[in-house]
Amino acid sequence: MANQQYPTDGGTPVQTLTFHYEGGGSIYFYLYPQPDAKRERVATVDITYEMPGWPSVVELDKGRLHSLIEAGVLAYNQAQTEGQVNKKGKIVEAWIDGREFLTSEDLTDIVGNAFPVLTK
Repeated sequence: MANQQYPTDGGTPVQTLTFHYEGGGSIYFYLYPQPDAKRERVATVDITYEMPGWPSVVELDKGRLHSLIEAGVLAYNQAQTEGQVNKKGKIVEAWIDGREFLTSEDLTDIVGNAFPVLTK
């Protein structure tokens, strides 16, 4: 189950989801959980992504509120789209890195058993 507790250590939390393609290459999604008014729980998640060689990072669905699970779904759907558009083929593996908000179990629930989900 996604960790909704917002960290109190003062750092800026970020979690990285990396999807690897069968045709080579990867796409990186950065989830930036934002706190509620009391700074106790995650209220929404900002999402950016990039592929190596791109000139800049792209914001995904900016200005909308997203739960951690919704952010994972958006990242997965966009990774599939970018794989098709950039002729990278299907996704063969995903990695989760950074602070644990979205768990590997959450991402496995999102993608089914289409490919392995690993914690880096």
